[in-house]
Amino acid sequence: MRVILDCQHLKLYPVGKPGFSGGTETMVRVLARGLAEAGHAVHVVTPDLEEDEQRGANEWWWSPSCYPTRADVVVMVGSLAGAEHYAGDALVYATNGAELPDRLTPEIAGLVAAFPVFSEVHADLLCKTNPGVLRERCVVTGLGVDLDDYAPDPIKVPGRIWVGNDPSRGLWHVLDVFDLVKNAVPDATLHVTYDVDGLFGKMKWHQNALAEMLWECKRRLATTPGVTLLGAVDRATLVREQLEAQVHVWPSDPSNVGTQLHGLSQMDAAAAGCALVLSDVEAFPEVFGEAATIFPTIGTFVPTPEGEGYRIDAQDYADRVVELMQDAEQWADASRRARRLAERHTWEDVVGNWVLLLDRIDAARTEAAE
Repeated sequence: MRVILDCQHLKLYPVGKPGFSGGTETMVRVLARGLAEAGHAVHVVTPDLEEDEQRGANEWWWSPSCYPTRADVVVMVGSLAGAEHYAGDALVYATNGAELPDRLTPEIAGLVAAFPVFSEVHADLLCKTNPGVLRERCVVTGLGVDLDDYAPDPIKVPGRIWVGNDPSRGLWHVLDVFDLVKNAVPDATLHVTYDVDGLFGKMKWHQNALAEMLWECKRRLATTPGVTLLGAVDRATLVREQLEAQVHVWPSDPSNVGTQLHGLSQMDAAAAGCALVLSDVEAFPEVFGEAATIFPTIGTFVPTPEGEGYRIDAQDYADRVVELMQDAEQWADASRRARRLAERHTWEDVVGNWVLLLDRIDAARTEAAE
């Protein structure tokens, strides 16, 4: 089949060029290569190329100024805006959120043959926030990990914590947890691989809570002993940091709905054999529940049989991190479970899910033609 992946709305991170990237951008690159290798003719329209490139026998990348518009299947990534310029037998909307930029009336949503999503939670939130989306058209294709990047038995740095997520989702909580961890494990270290400076530069003069949080995070990153901010690193450095880390703790509590619909960084950490300590926000329990320690988000009130109850705080996360650092048997068990989980969520699995989706669309198209 001839497939177009329109990614013109992905402008936060590089898509067609190398560089610090996000989960959706990574998925597009893997998907283009994987579908092409499966025999489909794949055309990717990306916002960050000046000239078209052929990257394989069946794989073409196009700039926004010149690209094909006819295909068997048109996949709009991130937004449906511009879909009217294409001629295709089937329209697919690959959303990377739940609160969409498009007004999906039942009429518009009815034109979409399938909504590939990252998780069941993603599908549920998508339908809840967009009543026109039919649940039966949501297909969990997921996100994956490249196991070839991760040695199965890495040498860990004792007491090392790694995080590499958008700071607005919980970095301030991580810093609180780390302060408490260091009380019990003075040699503990925290390595942060994210372009915090870039985000800070864009947000620092805004008069809102996120800007205030970033100012405080910047101060603490620079002054807390044991913390290293590596910034936006290349893939090889990122993988090395993940392989060296003993624990990945991410008490995520994002300010917006639909921003923790999978957890690609967490899956990378799982592949690297990190023990996982996560919050129960959105898709984390679904995707990582069998391998991670899952706590309610910080500030959640938890009732007790006695009727008093208590609120989850950073100390709950820190206690578990310290326990994993100091108990070799518990850490080894958590590390093995994380790695086994990652082995069942590879990019090959994701491409396979997309191939099945395209086969289903092709079968429906053939049946309609008859």
